[in-house]
Amino acid sequence: MPTALKLVKGNPGKRAVNKAEAVVALSEPTPPAFLCDDAKVEWGRVCSALYAAGLMTELDRAALGLLRRIRALGAGRAGHQ
Repeated sequence: MPTALKLVKGNPGKRAVNKAEAVVALSEPTPPAFLCDDAKVEWGRVCSALYAAGLMTELDRAALGLLRRIRALGAGRAGHQ
């Protein structure tokens, strides 16, 4: 379990907290070039909300880009990711 989650949920197993856990800085990554304009607007909305909640990092860029692409494909806009 990630240390931050362990601290929030408590530590019922009483195991030591990992003091050397990797920390990734928060960031609001730029949208991938392959996204259409509508997807870029949604990108901004989602990234801003995740960043405000302390959950958005540069590492999330690829996953969020793929999510936007999959949603566009599901909506029948395969050419407009």
